[in-house]
Amino acid sequence: MRMTGRGLGQFIRLGIALAMLALALTADVFLSADLPFAIALYVTPIVVGFWLPVSWAIALIGASLLGIVTTGWLIGEPAFVGLRGVMLLQLLLVSALLFAFRRSRDEVERSNLRVTRVLDGANTGFVATDAKLVILDANPPWLEMIGSPMLEEVLGTRLVDWLPEERRAGVEAVLGFLTPGDRRSFETTFAQRSGMQRFVVVTAYAEKVGEGVRLSAVCADVTPIRLAEAKARASELQLRSHLEHTPLAAVVLDTAHRVRGWNRAAERIFSMPRERALGRSAWELVADEDQGQRTSPFSDPRAEAGRDGSRRVEQLAGDGRRVVVQWYHTPLRDPSGVVTEVASLGLDVTGQEEVERALRESEAKFSSVFQQSPDSLLLVRRRDQALLEVNATLERMFGWSIDELKARWNQHLQFWVEPDHYRRFSRLALENERVDAFETELLRKDGSRLAVLCSSSHLVVDNERCHLITIRDLTPIREVEEERFRLLEQLQQAQRLESIGRLAGGVAHDFNNLLAGIQGYTELIELAREAPNDVAHYAGRIMETTQRAADLVGKLLTFSRQGAMQKQPIDVHDVIGDMVDLFRQTLDARIRVVTRLDARHAVLVGDETQVSNALLNLCINARDALPDGGEIEVSTSTIELSALEAPLVDPDLPAGDYLLLQVRDDGCGIPPDALEHIFVPFFTTKPKGQGTGLGLPSVYGAMKAHGGTVAVTSHPGEGSSFRLYLPISSEQVDQPIVPGREAPVTALGDRFHGRVLVVDDEPGIRDTLERNLARMGYTVEVAADGQKAVSALSRDPYAIDLVIMDVTMPGMSGDDAFRAMRELRPDLDVILMSGFDRGSVLRRVLGEGAAGVLKKPFTRDDLLTELSRIAAVAEVAS
Repeated sequence: MRMTGRGLGQFIRLGIALAMLALALTADVFLSADLPFAIALYVTPIVVGFWLPVSWAIALIGASLLGIVTTGWLIGEPAFVGLRGVMLLQLLLVSALLFAFRRSRDEVERSNLRVTRVLDGANTGFVATDAKLVILDANPPWLEMIGSPMLEEVLGTRLVDWLPEERRAGVEAVLGFLTPGDRRSFETTFAQRSGMQRFVVVTAYAEKVGEGVRLSAVCADVTPIRLAEAKARASELQLRSHLEHTPLAAVVLDTAHRVRGWNRAAERIFSMPRERALGRSAWELVADEDQGQRTSPFSDPRAEAGRDGSRRVEQLAGDGRRVVVQWYHTPLRDPSGVVTEVASLGLDVTGQEEVERALRESEAKFSSVFQQSPDSLLLVRRRDQALLEVNATLERMFGWSIDELKARWNQHLQFWVEPDHYRRFSRLALENERVDAFETELLRKDGSRLAVLCSSSHLVVDNERCHLITIRDLTPIREVEEERFRLLEQLQQAQRLESIGRLAGGVAHDFNNLLAGIQGYTELIELAREAPNDVAHYAGRIMETTQRAADLVGKLLTFSRQGAMQKQPIDVHDVIGDMVDLFRQTLDARIRVVTRLDARHAVLVGDETQVSNALLNLCINARDALPDGGEIEVSTSTIELSALEAPLVDPDLPAGDYLLLQVRDDGCGIPPDALEHIFVPFFTTKPKGQGTGLGLPSVYGAMKAHGGTVAVTSHPGEGSSFRLYLPISSEQVDQPIVPGREAPVTALGDRFHGRVLVVDDEPGIRDTLERNLARMGYTVEVAADGQKAVSALSRDPYAIDLVIMDVTMPGMSGDDAFRAMRELRPDLDVILMSGFDRGSVLRRVLGEGAAGVLKKPFTRDDLLTELSRIAAVAEVAS
């Protein structure tokens, strides 16, 4: 058992008492001294009685009494026993008083022990010091507070030594002035050796002990409380910081709806400083029209139930603006559970409201445009190709109702004329964000076909990726294109006629010369009837003159020919030669035309009429730019344009080999401000009445149609240079007009047999053909128009062996009459005559089985050759 300091002191004091008692007895017996004995008898019981436990004191007194009696008996002196007995009785009386005092002291100690145990059990520290704050005693909880496990380590140290440096003077000042009976409470911290500090609430009181003062202090450790409070304060500060810097308006309202809290975001959103907002009624911030619908967050059933409330309100800002705020309310309750305040967070959704409104308007517009679009529109979900929506136009266009279309959508191949087109379009739509102008044919409900353009674009609808498919009916577009093409043809024809009109003077002069020659030779034949040689000479000259007239008319027809572009191999050098020969006849003698034909490859694929007309227009413009005479140069060359060079000539011009046809003059030139407009239709720099503004636009259009372009360089006073770029290629071309049946032409002589029907509205042609055919041995019948020819054939279709018929006649035209005749007799041979180049008509009729073509004017040899060819074909067939 561990001996405490207090128990060790009691044993020491007991030994001292026994030694003093033995000393007193020895002195009294052997020295007969009463004084030492008296001291031993009085002092020893007092010392023993005060400091020793009661059981030990009784044993000591009993031992003393036994010692007195034994001593008296041994020495044989009764007086010794009597005297000592009286003194012993006095000792017993004094001891009784001391025992009573001792019992009272023991009760106090037991009470102190119970208090100490209570303090220890409550983890409350206790420390006792003297007046100089030197530690006299301390309990374990206090030792734990200062971080010292041993009492011996703190005994004798000063209480303030265990305080932080900065707190020592203050605590010493408080405790140093305490007087007995004073009590003082304060909070301080103890510094542990580990460096930690403990927060302690100290209750100190002073009491008088002997001549001195003793201080006792009860210490309650409030460190967990203070740490929790510090954490709460930090959290509160952090929350306040968050609320102060959050983009949401943070507002606190009391039960009277007065503003008690207002952060920076609220200042910004409502344009109202904190000082102005605090204490105001929240209703002042609600828009007038919403006043009747205002709802208190305190009456919100969600707030009453302790749940967050949320609502959107239009409110008035301090500067008069209207803001829409989405409020989130949270009730704040007191300890009894009553809602005393509402904390509200407000999100400014004014911009979002505007976006949502714009989105609603956009959706409404989209729906309106979707339904009213002249094109058929389908909205198809991309992930499963489900049909989501179609517009009413589709029903009108295809005859399917919307419900029928949706019901049949899974079998959408039935809507496509070409299933491969559907597969191609679907693949393109999946692989590309946009598909434009996919041309195909779709089936209507009645089975008819409809030419359409299909397009597809991606868009997102309700967070689903979709295809918006547009189907456009090509019928109106093609009608417009046909009308545009017709008007363009009329425009080009008008331009051609304008060019011919500008050549009319020279042509009329040449034609009159030819007619004069024919007329003169005819008169000479009349005078030389009796001179056969002269008649033959004059007749030959008439034939030559007639051929020259035919050539002149052929060139005019070439320039004025109508119809679609006919691509065939043409020799540009031949075109230039024919055009220049014709053009020279219209020029002033002061204007000189020079040709320089250096192109290595002069044959290309194109339309001879368009190239000739373009060249003629440029030459006429060059002539008009030389009122005082000058030089016009027409030249050709072959050039190769690289991928870098071609865009410098024209951005749309591809790289490749080109024939460069250039018309240059040294005339007045073109003003710079007019140069950029010269290819615009109807723009002209010529005086009123002298130009339509169609010439150069037709040149530009002809070059673009050939895959080329036209470029111009001009300087006022120096002249102009127009350069035509014509591509050289091996493109597939239209076949020239040739008879539908080919066979070697064999001369069979001048004698033929059979019956021929001649059909022409011109009497001279009917008469000459009738006479020539009769000379060849044919039986000839004539008709003045197609209707009469069909009537003559209908009487006996197999009585006629051959028909020679003009194409252009009043009433029933030659091509219509041809078809009617073939219905009467499918194997009938028909030769068509034309004095005007109607290529498309002739090709169509030849394709339907016509035997051949004679171009007016034709000679007897031409007629004979064609008849021989047809006879040879018939012989081969038989």
